[in-house]
Amino acid sequence: MEQDFLGALTGTGTVEVLVENDGQEGQVEVVVELEDNHGEVVTREIESIHMEEGEQRRISVDVEVTEEVEAYEVEARAG
Repeated sequence: MEQDFLGALTGTGTVEVLVENDGQEGQVEVVVELEDNHGEVVTREIESIHMEEGEQRRISVDVEVTEEVEAYEVEARAG
């Protein structure tokens, strides 16, 4: 999922996502990448959690948004 910041925010922020484990019980990595206007990753935050099969959970990831950040992308994957 990619979202635009439109250059309007700087400072510390929180990205909240709903993660649903459609697979087996195990570790899941939630990866938040902040990108500049060229699509280059400026910073990456990774939150590792343990999830049960079929579980849904809201995850909050704190990020530092600098002036060059224009968009962010979030991915959840088996760890």
